[in-house]
Amino acid sequence: MDKRIAELETKIDNKTAELATTENRITTLEATLNDYVTKLTGRSDRMQAYQTASNKNAIARLQNTRSVTATDRQLVPLYSLRTGKVIPNFPATLEDIDRLRVPEADAILTELGDTIPVLVEEKRWRIRSFAVSLFIM
Repeated sequence: MDKRIAELETKIDNKTAELATTENRITTLEATLNDYVTKLTGRSDRMQAYQTASNKNAIARLQNTRSVTATDRQLVPLYSLRTGKVIPNFPATLEDIDRLRVPEADAILTELGDTIPVLVEEKRWRIRSFAVSLFIM
C-alpha cells in the first residue's frame, strides 16, 4: 500500500510540475499578447492622428488659398502628421514663410512628414506648397 501511495504522490508531483510549466507558458504568452496589443494601439493612435491631421490640413489649405493674392493675409496653421496637433510656430502669413530660417523650416517640414531639402529656398517653397493648395509661383 505504501508503494502505491508513493507512486500516486510522484504522479501528483509530476502533474503539479507540468501545471506550473503550463502556467508559466500561459503567463509568458499573455505578456507577449499584451505587448502586441499595446503596440497595435499605439500604431492605431498614430494612424488616427495622421488621418485627422491630413483632413484638417486639407481644409486649411483650401482656406489658405485666399492668401495667394495677398501674402499678408493670415494663414490657417497646419497640423503635425506626427502628433495631430497644430504645428508650433507655424508661420502666420506667406510673408512669414519667406522669412523662415533653416531650423524653423526643418522643424515644420519634419512635422509635415516631408523630406528636408538642403537649400532654404526649397524648404520655404515646400512649406508654401503645403500651406496653400493652389500655390502659384
